Amino acid sequence: MRKPLKKIFFITILLLFFCAILISAIKKITGITRTHVSEISPVEFILEYTVSNTYEVDLYSDIQITIPFEKQIIQGKIRNNVLSEKDILFSQTDIDLNGDNDYDDSFPVQVYKNSVSINNLILSPVIRKSANYMILYPFIKENYNINKITDKGTAFTLRDYTPDSGTITIGLWNNKNIEFLKFKNNLILIEVVSSHISPERKILIDDATPFEGTTNEIAVSGGEKCRRFIIAKNISIKNGTGKDQARIKNITRPFNIRLTYYFGISENLISMTYKIIEVR
Repeated sequence: MRKPLKKIFFITILLLFFCAILISAIKKITGITRTHVSEISPVEFILEYTVSNTYEVDLYSDIQITIPFEKQIIQGKIRNNVLSEKDILFSQTDIDLNGDNDYDDSFPVQVYKNSVSINNLILSPVIRKSANYMILYPFIKENYNINKITDKGTAFTLRDYTPDSGTITIGLWNNKNIEFLKFKNNLILIEVVSSHISPERKILIDDATPFEGTTNEIAVSGGEKCRRFIIAKNISIKNGTGKDQARIKNITRPFNIRLTYYFGISENLISMTYKIIEVR
């Protein structure tokens, strides 16, 4: 019995070693190297950006980028190891997590160094990160990477968690399933975030109506619930570099932009790098 166990252990160590090398390589050779926002008028702006990628990108052109589009992104702290449906994560939002048609339930939560559990369910993060990398994992085996407390419960993604502070970030779409959209490789996601845009104002990005949602992530909203406008567009990479721009209309200062570059090594191993631009 000992020899097979030693063999399995050795193979596991090798796989972890090669994964670490691969992830380290992703961080070194892909990224957003430059951004600039120009004001055309008080209600129109141009975002310019440059991306670096020294992969032979043509070899990966058939790989698709699959991204979850959540209507709500909610960030907050777990207190007393409990997550309540009422005012979930103290966000002034009620979510029926277990699907029993009320907001009266609470669930035990544990935030560990490498995982999070809710109601004894180990959650699968859709984004994994460290000081050196961010990787998007849109699938669990052949299914989309979502979590549910019960079979009838609300689907949500685990986007981020911080063990030291007990802060977690989840994405969801009220009582609907989260929509996952597919794009060609070498993808830019543009998110425009603002707290003071009236519902009547129609934001346009490259003259198209963007996907709209909300977020209260501290990094892009300061913790305030803000409207979030999103489009995805591909970028052409030549000689290790790609440049492009986007025109944003019907918006006034101040607002933030989160620009994310995705490059897929495989359909379930997608490098992510991002920058947040404050337009004041």
